[in-house]
Amino acid sequence: MERILRDNLLGAILVSRGLLNEEQLALGLQVQEREGGWRKLGDVLLDLGYLSPEGLHEALEVQRRMADEVLTRLEGPHPTTPRSEAGRDLVLTCFHAPDESARWARLLQQEGYLPVETSATEEAVQQLQQRRFALFLLDMAGPEMLRVPVMAHQLDPELITVAIADYALFRTSRRALWLATPHYLLRPFEAEELILVLREALDRRRLRLENRILRGQIEQRGRELALLTELGGRLNVADDLPQALTQAMFRVVDIFGSTAGSLLMVDDKSAELRFEVMVGDRVAPLRPLRIKVGAGICGWVAQTGQPLLVADVRQEPRFYAEADAATGFETRSVLAVPIAALGRTVGVIEVINKADGTPFTPWDQRLLLAIAVLVGDAIERTYLRRAVERGGGAGRMEAG
Repeated sequence: MERILRDNLLGAILVSRGLLNEEQLALGLQVQEREGGWRKLGDVLLDLGYLSPEGLHEALEVQRRMADEVLTRLEGPHPTTPRSEAGRDLVLTCFHAPDESARWARLLQQEGYLPVETSATEEAVQQLQQRRFALFLLDMAGPEMLRVPVMAHQLDPELITVAIADYALFRTSRRALWLATPHYLLRPFEAEELILVLREALDRRRLRLENRILRGQIEQRGRELALLTELGGRLNVADDLPQALTQAMFRVVDIFGSTAGSLLMVDDKSAELRFEVMVGDRVAPLRPLRIKVGAGICGWVAQTGQPLLVADVRQEPRFYAEADAATGFETRSVLAVPIAALGRTVGVIEVINKADGTPFTPWDQRLLLAIAVLVGDAIERTYLRRAVERGGGAGRMEAG
């Protein structure tokens, strides 16, 4: 029991003032723990009939005075101990009392947050309309303010609202408060309790955002796997290889979200790359162009047999600017991979400029390499079939 009284301030106050006995406190804590710990200890004791509302109010007042004394001592100069990623969370606060607003703003700054202070709900809503915040700390002055977290969520579904309410509001509007936001604090509370609630709320927000990103990535990987299965099936049974490659490039550009893409084949006699398939706007002028093996990004890939990912072609000396000059197209980001058949490089697949403006990634490179393997296998099968049809004679390997 000594440990319980030491670790639970409210319980210790209730027992010390004769408002509760130690056995009742222990039972109340057991019930609170059994329910998952989401309910305040005072509410549990009230529902059990161990405590009157007046007794709880008296104990909370004692707790508040003790917290104020501690805060007064804490407000003196002391070293700042920011979190590991200080400043990453922009926090909007809305306190009607200027002194209280300033006190909590100082605390948030010391913890590494970036607080923006407001003193009226109208001002807070304007801020929410103009900027994106990670968290909204709202002082609930009355039940009419329960609509504010709902409005805030409508403005930004990712925003977390932490409401501060007094005990009277909580008792009369408990369900409405829970529906408005599951994150709240009852007065009086200590600085450590506020920081704990903020951290837990923001951790949940980050976890939710990370889960959304992961779900998106899983869905994207599923689409990529379906693409590989589809392309493999089409290329395996293709009688008209050029048409199959054209259809494959349309699907490649679609899955990568690219604005353009090309499949180039190596002409062994001239040691040049020619544009076999072109997808995208303003690509027709590329048809007669030839690129020397070793020249430009695609020529380098054909010569070395290595993939090349270029996030910004302006920083890439191997970029072949003549293609942009011929088409009027502005290339920003390029991903090019070799096509291999019969043990050598026979072509190159390139995709250009993601539509969302982001550069290509190593994962994109791995996917395009897998697609290039399927294309290379199809070209090799076509070449071998034609060699058999010619009676086994040697011939030049081409897509057409």
